[in-house]
Amino acid sequence: MDATETSEFDEAMRSVDYITGGDFVQKVRCALQDVRQAVQMICEASLSSRPETGSPEWFSFMTYRLLNACAAIKMYDEHARIQIERRTSKDSPEVRQLAAIFSETYDAHLSYRLLFKLRNILVHTVTPGLIHFRVEHELLEPIPNGGTRSRVQLTLNRSTFSTLPKVAPSIRNEVAGLDSDPDLIACCRQVSPVIEALHDRVLPILRPELEADLDTLTGFYREARALGGSPILLRPARFDPTKIKPGDNFTLTGPIQYPPSLFALIRKRMETP
Repeated sequence: MDATETSEFDEAMRSVDYITGGDFVQKVRCALQDVRQAVQMICEASLSSRPETGSPEWFSFMTYRLLNACAAIKMYDEHARIQIERRTSKDSPEVRQLAAIFSETYDAHLSYRLLFKLRNILVHTVTPGLIHFRVEHELLEPIPNGGTRSRVQLTLNRSTFSTLPKVAPSIRNEVAGLDSDPDLIACCRQVSPVIEALHDRVLPILRPELEADLDTLTGFYREARALGGSPILLRPARFDPTKIKPGDNFTLTGPIQYPPSLFALIRKRMETP
């Protein structure tokens, strides 16, 4: 590629990289990942102490991460709406389209509804007994060296939830009618693909330039594939010249690294006729 093409490719790549990996949805992904890591950490720690129920410290540790996930989900909704309103207007077709997408997602998925609603409940109210926390242990069968496994439970008390005055009757009745108390850790697992599907629908409205940038990248990749290769960009590598001693080997250039999700998006685009 010549200098103009290199600049065009690099700018498009940076734009798509930010949109796919650095936009607000990444905060939701990180918050949900933090919940999964917290569960694993508690399971590992509990194997040494083997309590029947979780300690108060673990309860705080877990509920803080749950609140962070709930807040990120709600803030993604608010952030997307604000971004569109700033670019268009509060009553634009784009704002109405975005509102319809979020409403459809909310109506279709209980896990999304619960986590979305819990953000305000956990922030603005103190409701004893609303969330139950427990760590259970189970013998493995067959037992390898007397091994056990732990299971972390973080459940929403249906009876307590149904008494909250600021929760809409529709969701209160829905939760009250469930066969068991909702597992909030399972909700965090279930909502991950929901968020990704939601973002796929929201992204073209949030970033209308995405289509043009993807066309640019796809064109370069198709051209490179026809030549039996792929585009490689080199830019100056970071180094501290004061730390280089005579005889040291170093390079002033290095390949630009982008996340796998970006290249997956480009590959999917290339496979589309």
